[in-house]
Amino acid sequence: MQLDFRRASHVLGLMGCLIISSCTGQMPQNSPLRLQAISNVALGKGVGATSSYNASFAPEKAVDGNSNSFWASAAGETNSSWQVDLVQGYALTKIEIVARQDGDYGWSRNNFEIRASNNGNLSSGYTVLGSQGATPYPNLGTWTLNISNTSTFRYVGVFKTAAEGNAFAEVRVFADTSPPPPPSSNLAAGKTASASSSFSASFDASKAVDNSIGTLWSSAATQALHNWQVDLGQAYSITGIDVVHRQDTDQAETRRNYEVRASNNANMSGYVVLGSQGSSSLPHQATKSIAVNSSIAYRYVSVTKTTNEYFTLAEVRVLTSGGVQNPTVITPQEPERTRSLNLPFPPKEDNQTYFFENALELLDQPGEWYLNTSSNELFYMPRAGETMNSVAVITPKLEVIFNIEGTLASPVHHLQFQRLIFENSTWMRPSSEGFAGWQAGAFNVGPNDLAEFQPGGVRVAAANNIVFERNTFHNMGANGLNFYGGVQNSNIIGNTFNDLSGQGISIDADGVQNPADTRAIIQGIGIKNNRVTRIGLDYTGSVGIQVGYIKNSEILHNQVWDIPYTGISVGWGWTSNVTQLGGINTSYNNIFNVMKLHDDGGGIYTWSNQQPTSIVSENYIHDINRSPVAGGYTVAGIYIDQQGNNIAIRNNVLQPLGANVNPFFRQPCCGGTTNIEDTNNGGNSQTTINNAGIEPGY
Repeated sequence: MQLDFRRASHVLGLMGCLIISSCTGQMPQNSPLRLQAISNVALGKGVGATSSYNASFAPEKAVDGNSNSFWASAAGETNSSWQVDLVQGYALTKIEIVARQDGDYGWSRNNFEIRASNNGNLSSGYTVLGSQGATPYPNLGTWTLNISNTSTFRYVGVFKTAAEGNAFAEVRVFADTSPPPPPSSNLAAGKTASASSSFSASFDASKAVDNSIGTLWSSAATQALHNWQVDLGQAYSITGIDVVHRQDTDQAETRRNYEVRASNNANMSGYVVLGSQGSSSLPHQATKSIAVNSSIAYRYVSVTKTTNEYFTLAEVRVLTSGGVQNPTVITPQEPERTRSLNLPFPPKEDNQTYFFENALELLDQPGEWYLNTSSNELFYMPRAGETMNSVAVITPKLEVIFNIEGTLASPVHHLQFQRLIFENSTWMRPSSEGFAGWQAGAFNVGPNDLAEFQPGGVRVAAANNIVFERNTFHNMGANGLNFYGGVQNSNIIGNTFNDLSGQGISIDADGVQNPADTRAIIQGIGIKNNRVTRIGLDYTGSVGIQVGYIKNSEILHNQVWDIPYTGISVGWGWTSNVTQLGGINTSYNNIFNVMKLHDDGGGIYTWSNQQPTSIVSENYIHDINRSPVAGGYTVAGIYIDQQGNNIAIRNNVLQPLGANVNPFFRQPCCGGTTNIEDTNNGGNSQTTINNAGIEPGY
């Protein structure tokens, strides 16, 4: 999956005047971009306190992302304290304390100080980052401390300075969690390294150039002038050196008394000293960065002790001008920053690909545009043959252009829509909140993985016997067609869905496992003979056809192609619970050229407990290739994810597929899959191929 730091939707509604400007664009030759990820590093981390009122008000409540819960010290306690272990050292930028939200308790909002240390005992050797005096900060408010101290700290605590208890809803500790320089800028990554000694084979010299700060080179356990060295393979113009110290054990002698040397001789004769660390130890887990300004290129770099001491190195990065020296820093806006970077899932992977948009400086290809919301100016680079005095510009203002909605007691019923064109909806919410995408049209909107689904330009709720046939859905700012709770016995037949920012078809855009009112169950849906292509143009985790908690429905004879993520997705929730999900027949579909951008998906993706048994049969899934920017998760023809249960996979043709694409994958993680029938899915039946896709007449 991809984390999207974006601002504009596919189409935009404008207020006030509109100025269309033709322009030519050229990307300025500025320094490389670096994403500055300022995130709450305390969220979900280990905590402790001098006491708790009871188990319902445990210390963990202050780092659970929920401001409606809170930690409270025991009744009558004096000089209470609370602290969090951030697991590693961070350069902190800000601390926020959210007051308890259930009443006005002034004693919980005054007389405290914020302590930080790299020692778990915050009673001594700590640094006071800030404090609150006798006057309470506002009731129900948030106390904010901006931090200028550049030291790194692992432990942060809130300590009372008066003889009274304490309570608060959340403690947020913000730090720059930006990734290290990309491997392409680090000349030393993966190169041949050597050392005067090693503690053991598990701590050899190569561990300091493996692009992981979790491993390390360690010298023998002796007091000596230990030396570590890397051969860059050829001479390079070096612009910087990063010496990253070990991240686990705090050993002060390993962070002092060394020189960084460079030479063009393997024995380091005639070396120059690029930088050094004196007799004072750097902080635990520190990185020493050395700027290098030399016109001479060097092949060999060493880090050498200047006194007889034990030595370790977690990582040594040798940077060249192509790296991230003096980078342009981009800080995503809130709330997107917190929503994206604090999600426990999707997991953070090394070397993820990011892209940036909605800046005039990025306008460099015909057909691209930029909206200046301050001046209401729209800048557009014309395509070949376009002239600005005749070009048509559409600025939609409606998120939903067609809405069919009854009530569970009185549903809308027996309506047919044929040969219509539904187009030009917008979706402006990402412009104000950003977009923290999950998968299949879901996006994060709050703590504890709270998610919503992308809206549809056409929506149907509480209705039955509705038919959409031979219509076109295109040029929409989010999904094409959404069905919500209470839609039953309705069909989507022979339509075309293309050029959509989000998903083509989304059934169950509420994501409710078991509605309290059974009339809200979605069932009896037919999705047949539809063409779905070029969807997910902006929200690339979108799916061609997505169905959630629905039952007794059919997805037959559709053609799905040219999309960035999964073709057809069946199910939701990664759950073994018995829900309304089940009895779905996904057959005779022609799916190809999907998964063009992401990983962790497939031509058909299905999961969770399905009762009665669902069927995936006689589909033709082919020509899927792993994207060069995909993460490390599986790309498959058919992908059954965790808790997949009661699914029959029969007689599907899953070829040809590209290298590193798994034809049929069953997720072994997190509960795995059970009761999966796998019958004849390795063949190339011409009958299956011929019968898959759009039927004659459509």
